[in-house]
Amino acid sequence: MALPEIRPLTFGETLDRSFAFYRSHFLTLALICLIPGALVAPLNLFLRVPGGRQTILANPTQPPDFGPMFRFIGVIYAFLALYSFLHFLAMAASVFAVSELYLGRPVSVADAYRRMFQRFWALANVWISVVIRVIGCCLTFFLIPLAPLLFLWYAFSIPVVLVEKIKVRHALKRSRLLTKGQRGQIFLTFLLMTILAYIVAFALQSPFLLLEAKLVHHGELAPVWLTLLAGIFGAAGSAMTTPPLMVALTLMYFNTRVIREGYDLQLMMERLGSGTAAGVETAVATDSLAPTRLFGDLTPTPPPPPPEPDPEPPTV
Repeated sequence: MALPEIRPLTFGETLDRSFAFYRSHFLTLALICLIPGALVAPLNLFLRVPGGRQTILANPTQPPDFGPMFRFIGVIYAFLALYSFLHFLAMAASVFAVSELYLGRPVSVADAYRRMFQRFWALANVWISVVIRVIGCCLTFFLIPLAPLLFLWYAFSIPVVLVEKIKVRHALKRSRLLTKGQRGQIFLTFLLMTILAYIVAFALQSPFLLLEAKLVHHGELAPVWLTLLAGIFGAAGSAMTTPPLMVALTLMYFNTRVIREGYDLQLMMERLGSGTAAGVETAVATDSLAPTRLFGDLTPTPPPPPPEPDPEPPTV
């Protein structure tokens, strides 16, 4: 397969190429991101609450019972943790698929998940590390503004783990280094894709909210079929809006490496059988983003000093 055109791109070109790439590989990427939503859709049945206004003081003559409320909150947090982790794995699988397709290699949904599971523990470590940092910032009042910044710092952590196959702590550090100078563009990308996700979610979920308001009476649970349909359509909406974000972040990752490390030249050398495409050991070891030297040290070697003359024999 011919080497794809990989060259330095502007931010506008990156977004334009991301949407074009998404349209070209819509089915593969959508199926990858549909799986976690389809798996957790039946769990929405456990999150149903009776319709109408509910209060803790249902009977004013008795003390309030906070037990059901705390149990329900616990179920919600468990559901969110499970869904976010499965969604994170689907994002990792989509990043791998985008990387392979971007580099001109065919990939299927099964291939993407199989290769993702080969790095399962490293990805789980990344997810846990980022979640712990976010929770720590939220629990510390004056560090709350830092929480959104973490997503900008570690936006490239999944591509780094999957493409470069380095240790997690190095991957997190390298993501912070690679995103330096790119975080404004990453923020705009997150903002654009979030607006797109809310528009699609509103279009797909509002009919079910209207149906629930008309069919479910006070104190009743929503019908099972309505809850399942709402969950399936929600999963479909997520499957349509998640891939553009992952495509954009993956292309921005490769574009950053092209600009700073000459990654396009490394790929050309690899295709010619004369080099490697990773070339990150030097950058990780030295904590810098200096371009990887493809041809070794090109500094000319100084000539050796002239030999010292033999000492003259002593005169008698």
